[in-house]
Amino acid sequence: MKFGLIITAGGMGSRFGSENGKQFIDIQGTPMIIYTLNKFLDLPDISQIIITIEKNKQESLKNLLKKLPSKPDIQIVEGGQTRKDSVANAFHQLKGVDMVIIHDGARPLVSKTLIKQLMQKAKTQKAVIPVIPVVDTIKLVKNEQVIKTLPRDELYKVQTPQIIQYKIYKEALLKNKGTVITDDASLLENAGYLVHTVPGEQSNIKITYPQDLILAKTFLKQLRGLS
Repeated sequence: MKFGLIITAGGMGSRFGSENGKQFIDIQGTPMIIYTLNKFLDLPDISQIIITIEKNKQESLKNLLKKLPSKPDIQIVEGGQTRKDSVANAFHQLKGVDMVIIHDGARPLVSKTLIKQLMQKAKTQKAVIPVIPVVDTIKLVKNEQVIKTLPRDELYKVQTPQIIQYKIYKEALLKNKGTVITDDASLLENAGYLVHTVPGEQSNIKITYPQDLILAKTFLKQLRGLS
């Protein structure tokens, strides 16, 4: 079974406060996008890798990729107006793959263990995503008023990588034209497909704000202590 990997690195970094883009911030001496990419490079079942990024950052990314010791064949495509558009731009460049792995470039702490667990389960399921249980009480609020409290034991936070069968992702894209989504599995849910889950990792955070980088460094210290 062949896997195609799409890494989304199209965020402008405005919420992070970075002029150059958060994709290039330092994680243990390595730009975040490269740190993230390295988690996937030695997985033999991945036959194609595509990174989405803004046009004005493509040259910087190309220069970083040239410095990789293994010189992998990686395509760079321009990100779209939305996450769905960015992923679709990359998806249409995939060839000869059975499954699509979609990962946030801003989740550099994902473990290879989690990636391999997802890939293994994807060999028997059409779609699989990592989730972690919500520990806070969640309320539905409209117009600054609480409508109801949602059942916490049924709520989970979604992470990436998300792995989806190529064929059904293609069908889901066609069925969701004009739909706004925040994660790729939503496309499948809207199209009536089942999405399976595996336990995610607390350390697999998405770096969006400056304080997230502080938390990431804390997790890195803890992970080094376990190794």
